[in-house]
Amino acid sequence: MATTTGAAWRQMEEHTLPSGKVARLRKPDVFALATSDGVPDFFTQQVLAGLKGHEAKLPTAEEMGPEDLRQLGQLLDLFTRACFGEPVIVDKPEAEMGEHEIGIQHVEIMDKLYVYQWAMGGEESRAAQSFL
Repeated sequence: MATTTGAAWRQMEEHTLPSGKVARLRKPDVFALATSDGVPDFFTQQVLAGLKGHEAKLPTAEEMGPEDLRQLGQLLDLFTRACFGEPVIVDKPEAEMGEHEIGIQHVEIMDKLYVYQWAMGGEESRAAQSFL
């Protein structure tokens, strides 16, 4: 039996995002992201619910306070960075970015929500629309 190639481990999928832009995405290690420092409690609860076989959803804007909203932004950025394979998200001045590099600030909120829902196995457009 042959081992799985590195290319298969790094497999990405092409997605047309809500903005109309196209990106190649890879599924992240959700457990590693969930155990990262600074991850909001609502996300940890979402992961725990999923592990228990329950449906877990992002809280709605009405259910969130200002701190939750700030943490949601950080969580969406974390997932977007982890999922984007092409273009690559980098932390450097725009003038130094290559043709296939962008900053996290270049990704629109609806695209970040789509990526998050896709990474978590949810229905992207419905979940994103119910949040905003």
